[in-house]
Amino acid sequence: MIETYKDKFERTYVDGFKTKSKAIFSMAEWSMCAINMTYAKMMVLPLRQQNEKLIQELDAKKKSKLKNEAELELLKQNKTKCDEEIKSSNDEIQLYEKQIKQSKAKVDKCQSIYQGLADEKTRWNQSVQNHKDTINKIVGDCILGAAFLT
Repeated sequence: MIETYKDKFERTYVDGFKTKSKAIFSMAEWSMCAINMTYAKMMVLPLRQQNEKLIQELDAKKKSKLKNEAELELLKQNKTKCDEEIKSSNDEIQLYEKQIKQSKAKVDKCQSIYQGLADEKTRWNQSVQNHKDTINKIVGDCILGAAFLT
């Protein structure tokens, strides 16, 4: 609606009052200023509202950015902690692998000793059998020896 007044109330129209009356000219000039100011406010108001909306969106995005940065920092800390745990676990794995190698070496030595003792067992069993035979024959040998001496 203000556009219709603005279009009708042109500057040439106001200048026409200048020759007729100073009071009317001043009033017409004031009216033209009021119309122009109202028109300018009408043009600026949507821009201000749009600007406020953009500022609110910017603030929301800044908050979101700060939140995301905080989450990123937390994730970095968790990654660092996980990396440390992985390194510790790898150290433990290496220690266990070393212990397994040592245990395997001990088992191999024990098996070697067992094999050596198995051969000795056979020899000892043979010796025991020979001694049992000798003990069984000793009584008879003693009787034969005594008979021979008599």
